[in-house]
Amino acid sequence: MKVIDEESSKALQHYFASCSVIINSETPGFEHGTGVAVRYRNQNYIVTASHVLKREPRNEKLLIIGKPDSTLKEVEKQKIPEAFFKRTHGPIKSSTGTHITITERIESNALGDIAALKVENVQNDLPHTIFHDLSGQGEIDIPKGKPVVICGFPGELALHAEHRVTGQPGVAVFT
Repeated sequence: MKVIDEESSKALQHYFASCSVIINSETPGFEHGTGVAVRYRNQNYIVTASHVLKREPRNEKLLIIGKPDSTLKEVEKQKIPEAFFKRTHGPIKSSTGTHITITERIESNALGDIAALKVENVQNDLPHTIFHDLSGQGEIDIPKGKPVVICGFPGELALHAEHRVTGQPGVAVFT
């Protein structure tokens, strides 16, 4: 039973990482944010915190980093430097932020710190990111004060970096 529990935990971690994205901006000094890729009623969205979008009001400046084209490997927090610098967990593939087609921002004071980006043409821009389909799950009314879980990347897994050749600022993501 323990093996089944461990393997199902790893599968869930892999799935959550496949649905999670990093939100960045071309604007220098932008602190990255995280989001979750979802599909609802045949529309694709990136659900995130409202405070992430408020830091970059221009959709055309936003960059999204989705799941890379590589196997996700679990690394304990204290071993991240070793995995990165000594490559103890194998070669590291980088992910590049990409502009995606944002057709609408959904945010309001009534939603609190939850916002969404309605996006299109994600198959070309985020080919390995899974958009979790919420369509068949119905709508529920969550009473005020009840917890809601939204998954993303912990901040420790993203590092602000500068490209050695171009000097361009960016975010390195360790899924």
